[in-house]
Amino acid sequence: MDTIMNYLNTMFATVAQTEQMQKIKNDLAANMEDKYNELKAEGKSENEAVGTVISEFGNIDELLKDIGLQPLRAENGAVEPAGAGGQTAGQRRVTKEEVENYLAAKKKHNKMTAEGVVLIMLGVICMILLFGIFEMPEYNFSTWPESIRGAGPVILLLLTVMGAVSLFIISGNQFEKYAYMENGVSIPEEIRQELRNQMEQDRTINTMAVTIGVGLCIFGVIVLLTLGVMSEKHEIMGSIGVASLLSLVAVACYLFICPGGMKEAYEKLLGVGDFAPERARENKIVGVVASIVWPLTVAAFLVWGLAFDGWKICWILFPVVGICFGGFAAACGAMHEKR
Repeated sequence: MDTIMNYLNTMFATVAQTEQMQKIKNDLAANMEDKYNELKAEGKSENEAVGTVISEFGNIDELLKDIGLQPLRAENGAVEPAGAGGQTAGQRRVTKEEVENYLAAKKKHNKMTAEGVVLIMLGVICMILLFGIFEMPEYNFSTWPESIRGAGPVILLLLTVMGAVSLFIISGNQFEKYAYMENGVSIPEEIRQELRNQMEQDRTINTMAVTIGVGLCIFGVIVLLTLGVMSEKHEIMGSIGVASLLSLVAVACYLFICPGGMKEAYEKLLGVGDFAPERARENKIVGVVASIVWPLTVAAFLVWGLAFDGWKICWILFPVVGICFGGFAAACGAMHEKR
């Protein structure tokens, strides 16, 4: 219960300390305490009870809006409406220059991330093609040492992964100084309007990028199935089909990450869409699951390939896990909308 009271005090720390506000705070404290005791009586743990109470009663902006009041907050020595322009109390106020620098850094970060993803895909493609070529009897690669035929393609893959990881690390380090911009900032209304206009102008580009990316993925599946039929006569066609699919998926990923990443940047700054305050809990859950699922997928990919010599088929882990994770994220969003 102490955690709840401390949270409540923090909520009201930046609002005008009027008699009416004090009464609202006392009433809210009583309601939160009743709910907490009710949850404990139902057998909920301390953490579950506290989390539920805070999630149900923890948005002061919505509370005061419901009763027709406009909360006030102190920021940089001035008092201004909390929630003005979609912001909440206690957020750092940023300048137009900071916003422009953040967007430029985000664009560069997205580009390097996309290049890293494409590099990994390129390594997988080369590995699959090399394994397919080594098994073609007409080239008589059976005379080559087993170590070269087995380890060569894998080494090539690992080299591309190393290059991609280097890109991820460099881009992450360069972008780190702007990370505070994604934690919620206070932006002057005139700059917010410029961001809305820019996001609206980019909407067509984002839509086209997503449409083309999805189309490439679908076309890649068609190519895979077509060449798969031909692989009955020419085995290398199966490898070419997989490589074609992954090539098209790599291009699609680049389109998703670059234009899509800028749309995400605008939404984070404005606190709208998937990054609206009310969706913070959902995003946190999806992020935690992603941080667990994808490293495990990579580990399974390497174990399957190295320990069980499954390099020809283990690539399928990524699209399968991607589809399942996409379904999980969509389910989280549907549950949020239902609530």
